[in-house]
Amino acid sequence: MNMSIVLKSKIFLVLTGLCVALGVHADTRDLSIAQAIELARLGNASLKKMRLERDIAVLKEKNAWNAFLPAIALSGSLRNTHSLGGSTTVPTGTEIGASAGLSLQLQPAVRESLRQTALAREISELSYDALERDVLLSVHTAYYNLLADREGLALAEKDFQLAGSQAVYVKKKYDNGLVSELSYLQAKYAADSLEPKLMDQRRSYRQAVRNFCALIALPPDTDITLVDTLDHNFRPVTISCTLDDFLARRSDVRLALLNITLAQSARTGATLNRYGPTVSLSENFQASGLQDELNMPETGTFTLSVSIPLNGYIPGSKERINAREKEAAVESATIAFEQTLVSARNEALSQMDQLDQLYRSMEITRENERIASRAWNLSVQGFESGLVDQNDLDSARQKMLNARLAVLRAGYAYKAGLLQLSAALGLDESELCGMEEAHEGL
Repeated sequence: MNMSIVLKSKIFLVLTGLCVALGVHADTRDLSIAQAIELARLGNASLKKMRLERDIAVLKEKNAWNAFLPAIALSGSLRNTHSLGGSTTVPTGTEIGASAGLSLQLQPAVRESLRQTALAREISELSYDALERDVLLSVHTAYYNLLADREGLALAEKDFQLAGSQAVYVKKKYDNGLVSELSYLQAKYAADSLEPKLMDQRRSYRQAVRNFCALIALPPDTDITLVDTLDHNFRPVTISCTLDDFLARRSDVRLALLNITLAQSARTGATLNRYGPTVSLSENFQASGLQDELNMPETGTFTLSVSIPLNGYIPGSKERINAREKEAAVESATIAFEQTLVSARNEALSQMDQLDQLYRSMEITRENERIASRAWNLSVQGFESGLVDQNDLDSARQKMLNARLAVLRAGYAYKAGLLQLSAALGLDESELCGMEEAHEGL
């Protein structure tokens, strides 16, 4: 490595050591995938807001009995009668009274209202589970992408060191008169030109770390160390069952089906309220003359009334239009369910095709890496014997780096494809891999 590269590297190491010694570095913590997922589950802002909505829906269903809770009212009155204009014929004085009442109104669709409350709770919980799955899938994928960036940066660091070592080697041969000045300058240029790219790659990795910290609700300046690694020993995935066996498990399909049920319940409730009788019950108590002495009410008034709506029979009435709206809502929910099912099927098929392509690409990149590594070794031998020039040597080194990066990216892309296919089939990745192992055992 030439002196400028060595000097810059030493300066970087010294500055890093000073930062550590002075305690100005960010908090450092080891982080596994399981820990990252748990941090996101607890701290992700979208999940926290959705949890609040889910808890309210659960609370409403738990207390749905309050539909039969009567309205209770207690009131007091103070009435003062006084004369105006000096009249003495009008009795004057102050009277204190109190009254209490209970009233309950039962509509014919009360049963459907309770059912809709239960459906709303189920929809809320399923929506939360769907959002949680999406967030955790993003965390899982981002974790592996960050691993890929880290390993790619490590390869770039090694390539930088290799180019520097090659420049030092060529400099020695140039000093001994074994190569031309042009070869030396080309080697030095190849090494020096890598440093700006490496600095940019380091900056990009730091930004990726900050973005990941924000995703899992950590301070963006946290210095995390990823402790999990990726097993690159992948196998092709074969789905032996039909897609219909999996699509019904997807959250979006289940939500669309629940929305149909909810719309049907709303339609039934509207029909019952449109034609069915409404029963009202009330009990009222009143006491007066409390200014003289406290006494309990001696009598109460109980009222039972039944009302039968008739507007629902009139064409063009609001009730008739509301009934048509409820019917249209059921039809719309059915259409949305069919569209969701088609989209889910297309997504699953697309993910399966993509995964097959990624596996084939991964095999090709591995073969290319073997070829590029062999070409690099031969180029080094040829350069040492004077049969290969500096440009060809740099080209072989760059091709080897690109081939290794391609293998790295292909492996992580296949891992991301596995995660995406699992989500498209409504499965966890462990279920998908377990199904594949069971299929191989048959």
